[in-house]
Amino acid sequence: MPAVKPQPKKVKTRDGKLILGQHEWVWFSPAKQYVKVQINQAQKSSTLGVTALVPFERDGNEWVKFKARGMDFELPVIRWAGKEDTKSAVVQVRTVLGDLNALTDFALVKGDAVVLGENFTKDVAIVDSTREFVQPKRSN
Repeated sequence: MPAVKPQPKKVKTRDGKLILGQHEWVWFSPAKQYVKVQINQAQKSSTLGVTALVPFERDGNEWVKFKARGMDFELPVIRWAGKEDTKSAVVQVRTVLGDLNALTDFALVKGDAVVLGENFTKDVAIVDSTREFVQPKRSN
């Protein structure tokens, strides 16, 4: 009896959208490493959990220093989101997931979780919450 080859699991829909699991590995260019992220399409904006956030000015522009995943970062602030007493800095980070390679807005929040929201997945991906780590890591 011939051995039955397992069929590879689909990573794209017929119309070319990526299929994402509830967790995926994402390449973050500033960190130069893969980071485990949660996919949450119910959340409008993507968030990056940070500590030791310090706003500062560089060449007349707003920047922030912060720690994420034990590493130090300095990035320009694209805008501030939220109410006056709970404003969050929003920065852009090159984010690679499967075939997607996008400059993505992330609101900096206290903590250590990274969540990709609707601003990343809208129109380009669907989420299958029964799966995890659907997209392969791309070599960088």
